Amino acid sequence: MKIFRYYFYQTMTLLVRFFVRFFLRFKLIKLEKSIKKRGNILVISNHQSLLDPPIIGSFITELYLSVFAKAELFKVPVLRKVIILLNAFPVKRGEADIDALRKAITILKANGALMMFPEGTRTTDGKMGPFKRGVGYIASKAKCNVLPVYIKGFDRVIPKKGKLHFRWPMSMVVGEMIEYKEIKQDMKNEKNYTKISEYLYGKVKSLAREAKK
Repeated sequence: MKIFRYYFYQTMTLLVRFFVRFFLRFKLIKLEKSIKKRGNILVISNHQSLLDPPIIGSFITELYLSVFAKAELFKVPVLRKVIILLNAFPVKRGEADIDALRKAITILKANGALMMFPEGTRTTDGKMGPFKRGVGYIASKAKCNVLPVYIKGFDRVIPKKGKLHFRWPMSMVVGEMIEYKEIKQDMKNEKNYTKISEYLYGKVKSLAREAKK
């Protein structure tokens, strides 16, 4: 089953890259030039649309990513099977989902790679919202490296509300890897999860200027 899941994941990401390259106006900017095929990496990004998880996961080809998905999606039988094959696991929104947090930390400590959207919901106006405390908790407990990603224009292609614009320019900026020792050094207090979340928010936000180039 693990082998089938791996090849299903790789096939789907290949199809997503094909679709994006041929049908969308997409630009990829990689500041981190040497993402090695290693684990214990938390990929974080601002959240704009339903396109975010498949596109980010498909264009960070070096990593085999697991991802949080809202629990409601797992109630749809066919969709549930597909997203499980794509390494998704449920998280309850609007509350502290301890089981989901533990699952995330377990994945990272087992040398896995995890993608999450710390705002907790998609934007309605294109602006970044504050990061939830959970991302700081996960980073601290898993002692993981963090790969920041900033996306722009995704909310105009498939907005939370409104018309679709498939030819709207989109960009994805993959920032430089933040080693855990850097987080530990800058924060001083590893258990101040709110401060760590704010720190990581700043790292993602700083990539916005690259998306404008």
